[in-house]
Amino acid sequence: MNLAPLSDKGTIEIRQQAGTLDTQRAQRWIQFVLAFVETFKAGEGLCDFFDGTVEQDVEDLKTAQTKASFDTLFAAIGERIDQQSKDYFINRRWKDGRCDFEDE
Repeated sequence: MNLAPLSDKGTIEIRQQAGTLDTQRAQRWIQFVLAFVETFKAGEGLCDFFDGTVEQDVEDLKTAQTKASFDTLFAAIGERIDQQSKDYFINRRWKDGRCDFEDE
């Protein structure tokens, strides 16, 4: 996530780490980004990060980042993302080369 454009454009950038030809990986990434944006678009909790000086806000973001986890992220996203996609990201299934839970 790139927060650099936030101060002048009021937006953020969400990027996939690497390009892919894997359609499952692309589809799950799109589902994740849409669920993420839908969850956090209202700005709930963001006022904690943008209520002081730039220096204090950066420190608040750093502190929150050290406490962040998959569990808290996916708990916030809730049912906006399916359980298989949650498992896909938490267990880094794109690394094992299997297609769509073929062993399940």
